[in-house]
Amino acid sequence: MKIKRKSKKIQDLPIKTFESLFRDKNDIPYCLDALRMVIPAVINDSGEYLLKSKKGAVVAWKNVLVNSGYIHDVNDQTAADLLNLKFKNLNIREVSFRSDQSRVYAEFQMQFKNTINPKWLNR
Repeated sequence: MKIKRKSKKIQDLPIKTFESLFRDKNDIPYCLDALRMVIPAVINDSGEYLLKSKKGAVVAWKNVLVNSGYIHDVNDQTAADLLNLKFKNLNIREVSFRSDQSRVYAEFQMQFKNTINPKWLNR
């Protein structure tokens, strides 16, 4: 009798860098471009966060990427730490991923859903 192996828990994944968030490293440029193509742009070509105190755009981007199969679902603290390291001037806190989402979140979520094709359609 075969015993099915349980999938890894979120915290068991060896995710220590922004790049390791992605299931396929080749998807990183495509996913970063989505942050530049929305209106207003979320990051510039240097990776600098442009929306100052509005964090809903990054939360929406991360959630769309998880739901579309591009990145691993990590705990809120890990997501905040890795995104802060990647995007200069972001300064997002873990609570941003758990709080009631704002109008900014809703606007960007719609844009990202229309911009980012689910991973399974790109095969």
